[in-house]
Amino acid sequence: MPKNELATDLGTVAALTVGVGTMIGAGIFVLPAIVAGTIGPLVPFAFLLAGILAFTNALTVSELGTAMPKAGGSYHWTNRSLGPLFGSIAGFGDWIGLAIASAFYTLGFGQYLGVFLPVPAIDLFVLTLSPTQVGAILAGGLFVGLNYLGVKGTGRIQAAVVATLVGILIFFILDGVVRAGRIDFAFAEVEQLSSLLSATALVFVSYLGYGKIATMGEELQTPEKSIPIAVLGSVAVVTVIYVLLTAVAATLLDFTALSGDVPAVLEIADLAFGPIGVAVMATAGLLATASSANFSVLAAARITFAMGRQRLVGDWLNKLHPRFATPYRSLQVTGFLIIALILLDDLVLLALTASAFHLVVYGMLNIGLLVLRVTDESYTPSFTVPLYPVTPVLAAIGSFGLLAFMPTPVLIVTGAMVVGSVGWYIVYGQERTDDEGALSQHILRQSKSMPESAVAATEAARPNRAKFSVLVSLSNPRTEKDLISLACNVAAARDGVVHAVHVVNVPDQVPLDQGPKHLERFGRQSEELLEAAEADANEFAVPVETHLIYSHRTVEEVFDAAQVFDVDFLIMGWHPSSSISAGRSENVFDELSQELPCDLLVLKSQGFDPSDIVVPTTDDRNSALCAELANGFAHTFGSGVTLLHVVEGEGQRNGGERFLSDWAAEHELEDATLKVDTSGDVEAAIADAAAEHTMLLIGATERGLLSRLVRRSLIFDVVEDVDCSVVIAEQKYQRSLRERLFG
Repeated sequence: MPKNELATDLGTVAALTVGVGTMIGAGIFVLPAIVAGTIGPLVPFAFLLAGILAFTNALTVSELGTAMPKAGGSYHWTNRSLGPLFGSIAGFGDWIGLAIASAFYTLGFGQYLGVFLPVPAIDLFVLTLSPTQVGAILAGGLFVGLNYLGVKGTGRIQAAVVATLVGILIFFILDGVVRAGRIDFAFAEVEQLSSLLSATALVFVSYLGYGKIATMGEELQTPEKSIPIAVLGSVAVVTVIYVLLTAVAATLLDFTALSGDVPAVLEIADLAFGPIGVAVMATAGLLATASSANFSVLAAARITFAMGRQRLVGDWLNKLHPRFATPYRSLQVTGFLIIALILLDDLVLLALTASAFHLVVYGMLNIGLLVLRVTDESYTPSFTVPLYPVTPVLAAIGSFGLLAFMPTPVLIVTGAMVVGSVGWYIVYGQERTDDEGALSQHILRQSKSMPESAVAATEAARPNRAKFSVLVSLSNPRTEKDLISLACNVAAARDGVVHAVHVVNVPDQVPLDQGPKHLERFGRQSEELLEAAEADANEFAVPVETHLIYSHRTVEEVFDAAQVFDVDFLIMGWHPSSSISAGRSENVFDELSQELPCDLLVLKSQGFDPSDIVVPTTDDRNSALCAELANGFAHTFGSGVTLLHVVEGEGQRNGGERFLSDWAAEHELEDATLKVDTSGDVEAAIADAAAEHTMLLIGATERGLLSRLVRRSLIFDVVEDVDCSVVIAEQKYQRSLRERLFG
């Protein structure tokens, strides 16, 4: 099994079990009696409204899940669509929200456990744990431990639990209908509509399970089929059960008289069957809360695991158990958080906060779906939301709108989560992650037609690693396309941006501010050159920014621009016969003897064709840079790569082969063809190899300025003689004065 992949163990039925089992939990077994104190017999309508909102969000989850069946679910989709800033909010919101929900579920478990066992209270220094809290902590520890066994270990138990649970609830619904002879859906008056909507916000915690199916997308055997069936099916099944069960309770009981101390379902059971009914329903409550807590723990751990893979949290979270292939370190962190939340011992606060966190996440998911549909051509879900874009728009409005009916303390905590997530991203994640959302890429590609404020905000929020940039110097329309192709492929490997620069040489006698006026004809040609570059870059879906510069210098100005734009790579064309500026006769390679502003590539183009690459290898930094480029071309174009090493005589062949093998492994080129030349003639060996390939990637020599001026370097002769395209690479290196002079 690959190092960082999750086992694919779940089928459609198992996934449906996850959804139903996670949702039929403490929500229905604890909340009806609490909500009844506010809205009386309207409890079924609160569950119905929450179910409708859950179903509209479930449609979005189904589409995103079939397009991107990745561990992490909501976090991964938000990260992909809106970028890692919003991905951080979704990740922490979903993870902490699930941990809060797990604490809520385990407290429900502790409440029902007290029906059977006399659990004692425990004094811990200044803290006294109630019997319910003791039971909840034991349950939380048990569920975290079970998840170490992996999906198979818990899935078999879960299927039996859910089947038993659903059977018990259906039996009580049918018995209630028979006893009452009807089901009343009372339209009793309520003081304000806000009371019903506040109750809906509270019971929404009962519907969190459907989204967790997709957090295990990598573990589903057929996600394109399983996710829509399991997600939508589980919401539909659970909504029907919730509405009917609460309607039966409202028909048989006086909801206005319920105190919330005794669960409504136990009241029904006592009324129908006495102590035996209470025991059966309490057993169902234990199963339900255990089921919800168990799979909430499982889903929460997978979210932190996914965030660890994207470097938004510490790498140490990104570890799988060597035997069970489960994210065991994420489980440990989640378990400690759940226990800390259990100490709050406030069911209503936990339920509301869990709902609020998830409503924020679902609102962003719906916006993310809209973004992906508009901006990402590679987005191809096998299931699509009906009535697009009306459905995701209404779902987003409903999700964010329901937050308005939350109590102020819950909104403060939710706001703190959002602010804290943004702060974490700025302080920690922005420096480490290199993922960039479809939204920011779209804005940067269309930067000329976008408001400046939107472009500036996008640039500020981009990951620093994603701000990888390449500057390409353009001077000739005949070589423009090849240089842009090279620049775009270097940038695309790191989701970077290309700066295309053309320098118009202004005579020393003409002031620079008068350059555009006196060189109007050249200015038009330059603009056409940059427009062609922009059009060619768009074919690679790489953001490009064009810059027209008037200067008394040429190459020096390009190097200055590389420093101003703080680029990672500078790409130039090969001009062996031209000087780099007026009054200087040195070749462009002499400029490489100075301290470079960044890594530099020089292209001698014979038509950009990286299909078959040869890389002469030595143990230096420039050869390593060539290896990095070869890897990028192999990934983008499927290029064949040959590594060449030259030794003196057959007696050194074995050593040369060992060197090449180790060098290839070190630079992740294990699939490359290895070629050892024993002639000892480096220049001839490179020329012969280049004749058999479409591109030569070669590192610049380490000779210094004086050495280059006294005699032509090997690389100079090779580049002039070969017929294929050549890319010369030199890595940025801070040389001492002695090194700059003598090498």
